[in-house]
Amino acid sequence: MLEPVGVLTRYLERTMAQARYDLAGPGRFVGELPELGLRVEAEHLEAARQALREALEAWLLDALRSGLTPPGLEGGEDPVRSRFFALAGEMWRLVRETPAEAPKAQPPQPEPAKAHEAPKAKKVASVEEWLKGLGIQVVKKPQEEEEKEKVLTRLALFLGDRYPSLEKLYERLKQSLSTKRQFELSLSEASQEEIANSTQFCTMLKQYALLTSYHYKSEERRIRAKASTEGWVQNFLTGGWLERYVAERVRKFLRSKNLPHEVAVGY
Repeated sequence: MLEPVGVLTRYLERTMAQARYDLAGPGRFVGELPELGLRVEAEHLEAARQALREALEAWLLDALRSGLTPPGLEGGEDPVRSRFFALAGEMWRLVRETPAEAPKAQPPQPEPAKAHEAPKAKKVASVEEWLKGLGIQVVKKPQEEEEKEKVLTRLALFLGDRYPSLEKLYERLKQSLSTKRQFELSLSEASQEEIANSTQFCTMLKQYALLTSYHYKSEERRIRAKASTEGWVQNFLTGGWLERYVAERVRKFLRSKNLPHEVAVGY
């Protein structure tokens, strides 16, 4: 019976890997699984992710109770999996048809002989301990406050996922950091996707104080903006975003494979 449970775990992880998250406003994060019609709101990103996971689990439970095979759990004939779903449906039918009874006391079960106990798994060292064991000096950079960390990670994902359409804007942002002056970017020959992504990204940067000024003239299709000279902004825009982006994509891949993992960043 362990294999079917693994099937459900992998299904949940695979489905959650397709989730979309967005910032609907200050303190309002939205999580969605559009294919399943699931949408939640929460005060911060981690709460939205947790609420969406719970909504998905409730949806999956309702589907199993109804005897339906959720999308993504179909596939070729698997006798073990088919038997698991058949048993799950039969158990639910019995629960509905059998009146509730007071739980009966169970006789004490004999403890298994210690000689047959499985050996305890050896504790795996953290990435930091592993590096130190190789004789490598490890220095952890100070982290930003938790809410800022989440915002920077979201900005990194937005930039990394849309980099081809944001490359021109990104180059101008870095140029603004070096000159400490306002920059202009003409989007007169850009596609609608490039315009939408560029203006949305600038709006996010201005909202979170990575830009000190931002204005978009729609009739000219021209962006005028200036990047903040704060140290944390420079660190993020000149390369820190890429470390965050790679770390999040690695985490997503490992979660999709249902693999235990640790990703170390900020060293």
